[in-house]
Amino acid sequence: VYRRKDGRWCCKWKDANGRWKYRYRKTKPEAKEALREALRDRDDNIVPADKLTLSAAMEQWLENMEGTVSHRTWTNRESLVRIHVKSHDVGSVRLCKLTPEHLRAFNREKLHTLSPATVARLHDVIKKACNEQVRARTLRHNPTADVTPPRTHHSRDMIILTQKQVRLLLETVRGSR
Repeated sequence: VYRRKDGRWCCKWKDANGRWKYRYRKTKPEAKEALREALRDRDDNIVPADKLTLSAAMEQWLENMEGTVSHRTWTNRESLVRIHVKSHDVGSVRLCKLTPEHLRAFNREKLHTLSPATVARLHDVIKKACNEQVRARTLRHNPTADVTPPRTHHSRDMIILTQKQVRLLLETVRGSR
């Protein structure tokens, strides 16, 4: 760990392939922590995919899952990824930089337009895709593990119309099939 001329701190180590790798941080303790984490990853045979985004990881997960689940399940999950994750900013975040705060903000934003059950399904799909990356040793820790999905409300309270509302409804639909 050393200080560069521009004031940033640099940590340097050899990866599993024998190539020199560098990480830059603002302070010396941050650089030491980055070096410890990189060496821990190297020793645990974790090879982070630096360029892999959440969208790309989810695409890989969908490709691997295609033959193992029913067609309807695959189609539902693919549409969730295509419509909600790829089109959102969180889809372009590199997987190694993805934090629980990114996912919490994503859930909060989606709760404005989607039901809690749909957001919980989205959370579940992202969690499964990240678990796949943990198993493949490209990710040390699943960031969704620190995020609680929204509660789904299972209230089945019936809304009963008053006599006046029923009359108005019947008058409105009279003459139509």
